[in-house]
Amino acid sequence: MPEIREIIFYGKSGDGIHTIADQLVQRLIKRGLYVISYPEYDPERRETLAKIHVRVSKEPIHIRVQ
Repeated sequence: MPEIREIIFYGKSGDGIHTIADQLVQRLIKRGLYVISYPEYDPERRETLAKIHVRVSKEPIHIRVQ
């Protein structure tokens, strides 16, 4: 099983948290790493707490959302 690192960003939706996570993902992919990124929201989607998960590994990641 590959070693998987997970980074979690917390922030308010609309404050650029998605942009920061997307920039990190693009840079990691350019370095040749495998990356999965997915958001998690509170039930109320506008201006609410967003939690962005970024999983990184040197090998393909087969574990999806838990």
